[in-house]
Amino acid sequence: MTVVLVIVAVVIALALLVGVHLYVWRRLVRDTTRPGIVRRVGAGVVVALGLSMAGALILPKVFGPRGTEWIAWPGFVWMGLLLYVVLALAALEIPRVLALRALRRRAAAAEPAPADVRVAVSVPASGGASGDASGEASDAAEAPGRPPLPGPRSARTAAWC
Repeated sequence: MTVVLVIVAVVIALALLVGVHLYVWRRLVRDTTRPGIVRRVGAGVVVALGLSMAGALILPKVFGPRGTEWIAWPGFVWMGLLLYVVLALAALEIPRVLALRALRRRAAAAEPAPADVRVAVSVPASGGASGDASGEASDAAEAPGRPPLPGPRSARTAAWC
């Protein structure tokens, strides 16, 4: 029964170790770099740090504390730094999600209206094709980036502008 518990504990510890390093890699390497050599180097650094942390826990027990300091101290230093990195990333996850949501909302608001709405708005209510200059200027001032609406503005089309 104790062998099963040890195996379960090792599997849980390795899953936690891999999961935390995968999270750090995604946030610090994948989300900040383009595919290429820099991303591969960043992935190699994260893998090397993860292996040094595993080595810091395993090697002194297998080979004794003498002679394994060269792998143990970087692993333990990375273990401490990893705690602070994960805490900082977790604390910044909420503002990140809120900022992404705001950017998506802003991008959705900046999309132009569907074509059928534009046609319904741009058809003048009076049927006249000529418009006065003041109406066109006010349309252009109200909707920057869009061409002014043709024809005189009626109460029905003014609600859409």
